Amino acid sequence: MRVAGILLKSKIILIIFFITFSYSKEKVTLQLKWFHQFQFAGYYVAKEKGYYDDVDLDVEIKQRDLKYNNIQQVINNEAQYGVADSALLLNKIKDEPVVIVAAIFQHSPNVLITLKSSDINSPYDLDNKDILTYANNTDSFAIYAMFKKLGIKPNFIEKKDPYDYMKLINHEVSVTPAYLSNEPFYLKEKNIPINIINPRNYGFDLYGDMLFTNENEAINHPRRVEKFKEATLKGWEYALKHKEEVVQLIYNKYNNNKSIEHLRFEANSIEDMIDEKSIPLGTIDKGRLKYISDLYKDYGLFNNGFDIKDFIFEEFKNNLNLTKEELVYIKNKKEITYCIDPNWMPFEEILDSKHTGITLDYFKIFEKKIGIPLKLVPTSSWPESLFYVENRKCDIISLLAETPKRKEFLDFTNSYIQSPLVIVTRNDELFISEIPDISNLKNKQIGIVKDYAYIDILKKKYPNINIYEVKNVEDGLNKVKNKELYGFIDTLTTVSYVIQNKFISQLKISGKIDENWNLGIGTRNDEPLLHNIFNKAINTLTFEDKQLIFNKWIPINIGNFTDYKVIALWVLGTIFIFGIILYVFISANMKLNKEIKKREEIEKRLLSFNKLIDDHIISSSTDLKGYITDVSNAFCKISKYSREELIGKNQNIVRHPDMKSEVYKDLWKTIGENKIWDGELKDKAKDGSAYWIYTTISPKYDEFNNKIGYISIKQDITDKKIIEEISIKDGLTNIYNQRYFSDFSLKFLNSSKRNKQHISFVILDIDYFKQYNDTYGHQEGDNALRKVANTLKEFSLRSDDYCFRLGGEEFGILFKSENKDRALHFVFMILKSIEKLEIEHKNSKVSQYITVSMGLYSDYANNIIDVDDMYRKADKLLYSAKESGRNRVVSN
Repeated sequence: MRVAGILLKSKIILIIFFITFSYSKEKVTLQLKWFHQFQFAGYYVAKEKGYYDDVDLDVEIKQRDLKYNNIQQVINNEAQYGVADSALLLNKIKDEPVVIVAAIFQHSPNVLITLKSSDINSPYDLDNKDILTYANNTDSFAIYAMFKKLGIKPNFIEKKDPYDYMKLINHEVSVTPAYLSNEPFYLKEKNIPINIINPRNYGFDLYGDMLFTNENEAINHPRRVEKFKEATLKGWEYALKHKEEVVQLIYNKYNNNKSIEHLRFEANSIEDMIDEKSIPLGTIDKGRLKYISDLYKDYGLFNNGFDIKDFIFEEFKNNLNLTKEELVYIKNKKEITYCIDPNWMPFEEILDSKHTGITLDYFKIFEKKIGIPLKLVPTSSWPESLFYVENRKCDIISLLAETPKRKEFLDFTNSYIQSPLVIVTRNDELFISEIPDISNLKNKQIGIVKDYAYIDILKKKYPNINIYEVKNVEDGLNKVKNKELYGFIDTLTTVSYVIQNKFISQLKISGKIDENWNLGIGTRNDEPLLHNIFNKAINTLTFEDKQLIFNKWIPINIGNFTDYKVIALWVLGTIFIFGIILYVFISANMKLNKEIKKREEIEKRLLSFNKLIDDHIISSSTDLKGYITDVSNAFCKISKYSREELIGKNQNIVRHPDMKSEVYKDLWKTIGENKIWDGELKDKAKDGSAYWIYTTISPKYDEFNNKIGYISIKQDITDKKIIEEISIKDGLTNIYNQRYFSDFSLKFLNSSKRNKQHISFVILDIDYFKQYNDTYGHQEGDNALRKVANTLKEFSLRSDDYCFRLGGEEFGILFKSENKDRALHFVFMILKSIEKLEIEHKNSKVSQYITVSMGLYSDYANNIIDVDDMYRKADKLLYSAKESGRNRVVSN
């Protein structure tokens, strides 16, 4: 018995030990890039406020030891996480295992400072001037890149120490590099006025501090990385909202070399570099990383590129993580056969027994992720494809909607393509937006492709609709053109493509049906592992993957549909009416206290009204700093976040990185002046997908008329914006088209006049392009146009730079400029960059490569009569450039 008792106690002790061990916190180390200061405030807050504890992390924060390379310490796993700036790309280029987790500083703090008395105000004033720099030029790379790109040659003195600002004060040097949150403070303390030359203002906007990890951590502990990122961002949010509290924390517990005043100065400087009001905290933009890596390449720091996707932690989460059973299945399977709709472009088509279209691009991604070949089984029609997959002649079918009949032989994955259903008619018919309901078309025949899932769905929803089944999309559109059918229903994507290619002047999209087609993959249901594997592959698709494929296949011009401003006003009007009803009911309650039953009935109706508003009106409330205090169910639905995930977060959690910061600056300026702001915003959902809203934001007041926050009412306009986006882009080059130039240039000019700004417009024409087409063919001509357009896009990085294809080989750039000299320099760089593309042109009379001639008109907007006046003058200058020898810029 005694032995049994001892054994029992031993077991209990072991159980307690294992339970304790299971719930112990994971220990990790964060290696800072410098000494303790406000620069790392978010990490201190996450530790001190228990945010790391909340996600079961025990975090040690180590300040920099200058004897060691802080990045190498993370690579060697001496620390699991670190802080570094854009120079981290150079480690990745060397194939070192570094992974970016979050970009904390959206802008680099590295600048140049000069004395106000020196009259050195811009980089152009620094030619042949002495400049102190870091011994390692990657530490202030943006400065070096700026000088190289602008063609300025200062005298670099590669020796920098912490007190070099004293050499500036003593006039030993003309300029010195500085960290925005550091050296300017010392000069301010001495009341010495300075100029700050920031590469960011000249188009060299690099990331500052970024949180990173190593590949071992990212691959083997992805959930831990997510938790560390989540807690860190929460810490930074708190630090930015409570700067004084955090200053005191750092001063008392972490920092031993900076005064309270310096920490306060640092806090305010760093808030600007984080730029949370314009860019969601932690945002990493792949396009921006590509731009930075290209700068390093141009500067000669490396030759070969690398895949940006391998550099960002989010991509590591996109591994399929197949189970052992699924891996064995794939190994034994060898290949997966599939069928498609042989005539459904741009989604898919069989051409010369080969698969082409949108789904082919997706299947290339799937094949790479799954690791075995995906083999097409050719068919001649959609019904035959369905027959083949039902009879196991192919394993999967690429793109279809779920129906009860199909579920008898197929499993269905999540959708990976969504497209609105639209109706196409002849050009002389009314728009559907002018007709209340498609069921009103019961006396008119509507075509749909035979065996498409939506035949049954539409018949059920609109029992009076007269559906005629056609062979394929082209057959249906031909019947509409020939007046055999009134209209044809299919996806926006499909009919846009076919109309553009075959019916451009005969048919139109007359409206959107209140249905979306959600399309996924059908997998044979006798091999259920196939369903799991393809679902995992679909779930790893990024928004960028989808956008890239969409942009490749969908060039089309479509007219506008419904006026969504009217809808937004209707929503506001509805809310106003509900408010009146609410007021009436409450007043009635006060007067009719005795009528309890009636009051309860009224309260039920009010709850019903509130639920109706909550479920169907996209709305949110924020405090004065933009932190969310309340959201409707409809907002949660469109953003794909839960209410708990949104409340307490900054509104920027849903901001899409594509949105220009100027839009938000105007928004905050307007509501800050207690005015109502309304406009269109592109937002990002939790899964990375984009959506567009028309939003109206107004101030919110308490009972004492104190402004306490803002209320936002939104209307989903995603479908409208997709159509608009398609209609304003040139299908070949994917830059703005001539139609958009006509619409936009007037707004641009009028806005510039109001703000008394200097603007520039340049027209450029490819030299001897007809001869190029005659020599190399139109396909190569199209490639050349795309390359020239891409060069224009690479230079049009600022929010006020807009490039257009004006027709044929003629392009235009409309931009704001400080003065004519700066505009001329900008345009000249573009001219040289196009020739440096080295696109061979044997029949050019001015170069062995493709070149352009450019006419630049630059002036204050108030001196320009109208857009035609501006265009005419630029066109005349272009003519002069051609007449005087081509491959040059002529300006006014």
